[in-house]
Amino acid sequence: MKNRQNIVNISVLIYFLIVFSMIILGFFSWPVGDDFDLYRYFKNISFIDGVIQTYFGFSGRIFNWIILRLSLMSLRFIPYVSAVLGCFFVLFTFVVSTFLPIKKNIFRDVFYLNSIILITFWVFLRPFIPQLVYWVTGGIDYILPILLATIWLKCFFQLKKTKNILAGISIFFFSFLVGTTHEQISCVLLFIIFFTWVYQDRIAFKEKNLFLIIGLVFGIIVAIGAPGNFHRMNTGPKILDFSYLDNFLNVGYRIIDSTWKKAIICFISGIIQVLYVVKTKSVTIQHKISLKIWLFLFTGAAFFSMTPFYVMGSSFLSIRTLFFPVFLLSFMFMGIPYYFHLQIDKIFKRNFYNTFFIKGTIVFMCILFFCLMLKDYQKTISLHKQLIEREKVFNDPLNRNQDVIIVPIKKDGFTPVFFRDLASDPNDFINRYVAQIYNLKSVKVRQD
Repeated sequence: MKNRQNIVNISVLIYFLIVFSMIILGFFSWPVGDDFDLYRYFKNISFIDGVIQTYFGFSGRIFNWIILRLSLMSLRFIPYVSAVLGCFFVLFTFVVSTFLPIKKNIFRDVFYLNSIILITFWVFLRPFIPQLVYWVTGGIDYILPILLATIWLKCFFQLKKTKNILAGISIFFFSFLVGTTHEQISCVLLFIIFFTWVYQDRIAFKEKNLFLIIGLVFGIIVAIGAPGNFHRMNTGPKILDFSYLDNFLNVGYRIIDSTWKKAIICFISGIIQVLYVVKTKSVTIQHKISLKIWLFLFTGAAFFSMTPFYVMGSSFLSIRTLFFPVFLLSFMFMGIPYYFHLQIDKIFKRNFYNTFFIKGTIVFMCILFFCLMLKDYQKTISLHKQLIEREKVFNDPLNRNQDVIIVPIKKDGFTPVFFRDLASDPNDFINRYVAQIYNLKSVKVRQD
């Protein structure tokens, strides 16, 4: 009994260490790329004019741009905003885990399951994390919207009709904001609403909160109908040719190529979760998922999220835009073992397989993961020290209105914090913006 209590205490400690380290990573962030561009842009325009020009000239993501404006009021805010984005990532993984068909009964033992889910998300989203979490411009455009979208989905499946007008207005406003965050998220949520309407009993669907649905649809219309979206699409494929089919095939290939390894990781994680669930009373499988509906829902949502790129073409794809389908497909594979939980339990039914063994395995994985995070921390701290030295060069009074040549940053492999160095060409647009911000004549990176 004492050994079991010790392992519970260790699991809780490791879980909070992992969460704490993910949040603290944000404080090592630095202004990068578009951060300089947007900071300069926001500094030279009023708040209202900035929102209007963005809506008519670039994008309908109104809520994102408001948050970006507040976050980039000063470049000194960036580490703090990045830490908040790290917190959003942890919250996002927690909310998403609630969509698995499980019921958590004992609070202290919940840390085992949450730990393995959090580690899984970090591992399979690892290539996306620098640009989608620990970068202010990318994080506000991606991790914040998907956190809000998962909260919206939780409300969609649980909230019923309300006659309280104040509550209805609040729900409508929240849903409207979610609808204006990101076009790909809009596609996913619309697909899930339609899917639920088709598969759910009509009477049950009518009990859904209409303020939630109407607010979302209204926000999506405002966002997608923004003139800035059409301004960005200077050219598009003709309806009569086969370019739409080509785009669909190219995008589909990119999705599958980017997903299959991550899907394997999530499937293995799902098996570990099921092994834990069937051997402990702290977490129980609430209901057996319908495998057909589970597969169709997430596969359809994944490919439907790429609708804008079927029109614009696969050349517009980037690692950030692939995040949504990769996440949806990988999460789908995480849930499949829950359907086969009884068969999995029989396969692993051995004398050595008991509650203590599976808990000890999870704790060992958490400790190993934390050690790997410490390695990432070393690389991030090394990067941060170099950036501090560069900042001193930029702020040196002797360099005012001078041509400044800086040494390139030496980056040792992967770091969770996003960084992209300046160009060796002083006329590069980011280099010019950096020179304006720090009152330099020009700045460029020395070519070694």
